[in-house]
Amino acid sequence: MVIYRLLLKVVVLEIIILGPYHNHIAEADDSMTKPGCRSFCGNLEIPYPFGSNDSDPKCRIYDDSFRVYCDNSFEPPIPHMNIESPRFHILHISLQDHELRINTSISKACYDSSGERQYLGFKPSLILQKFPLSSAKNKFTAVGCDTSARFRDRNGKFSFGCMSSCKNITDVSNGSCSGIGCCQTSIPKNTFDYQISIGSDYNHSDVLDFNPCSYAFVTVNDFYTFSVGDLKQPEFDQSPLVLDWAIGNQTCEEAQKNRTSYMCTENTNCTNAENGLGYKCNCLEGYRGNPYLQNGCNGM
Repeated sequence: MVIYRLLLKVVVLEIIILGPYHNHIAEADDSMTKPGCRSFCGNLEIPYPFGSNDSDPKCRIYDDSFRVYCDNSFEPPIPHMNIESPRFHILHISLQDHELRINTSISKACYDSSGERQYLGFKPSLILQKFPLSSAKNKFTAVGCDTSARFRDRNGKFSFGCMSSCKNITDVSNGSCSGIGCCQTSIPKNTFDYQISIGSDYNHSDVLDFNPCSYAFVTVNDFYTFSVGDLKQPEFDQSPLVLDWAIGNQTCEEAQKNRTSYMCTENTNCTNAENGLGYKCNCLEGYRGNPYLQNGCNGM
């Protein structure tokens, strides 16, 4: 009994002494940021190599594209892509998929009974220095009858679009986006900027009673499902889209020649960006964490 009590005291003492230590290690293993750096802006976790604008510059990499502007005037604070474009609210940053999800406004053009353009909403445009639109996870979508929408890059290198037509609301089906009330098309790779414009052949004169406006937007594939009611008014005025991100403008092979600037750390591998330029670091199979931090990838 005496021996049992002594063993019990030792176990309790180990728990008291080592408990906080183990908690600290667990927190360190799960940390996505450098020590002393801001890890959240509102509900957004900010993983290194990204960093907030009000943290030490060492909390992020040199590229301004990785700077997260945190608007602390709101509660909770709202993170933006950059200070010049507050409408680009950052929703999520993924280290595993190397994706950035942001909110953007949709384009809208309406007509009155005389056929005049009654109201022209914000014409969405996006200018990115570093991160291209995901060609795999986004679609360009237009909603409306008597509607044509065009997507073009700002430098005029390419443009594309789709047309949507219908004369009667009974011709339109929920969930269908094949050109009757709604149309969609893919986004090409290496697209870093765009402007959206909307046109109409007959200014909605034949469909005004159930479809006074045309809408167009870029959004992630799983966000939008067409509904007949959207011809009158969609239930949203902003839509999320996905950007791909990578490090620098070199391939893995080129970056590995300079071990000082190469960013993949222990227990990681390197892959070249499939969209845009640069390379991506990932934890090896059986490890998890942040592949851009020292000792960031730990065994599961």
